[in-house]
Amino acid sequence: MKNKLSQLEKEIEILREKMVEQATEKGRLSDESIEASQELDRLINEHIELQQKMQK
Repeated sequence: MKNKLSQLEKEIEILREKMVEQATEKGRLSDESIEASQELDRLINEHIELQQKMQK
């Protein structure tokens, strides 16, 4: 599970950088920025759920 957690953290950081770049280039309300934001939310939620499972 720790490997999955580390992988998620890497994916979150990469996507966060991509989202910031898209928002800067195309605007915060562009379709690309919103899609990246939604995917980032999904990954963060997955990360939180995994952390909670590990604490049990």
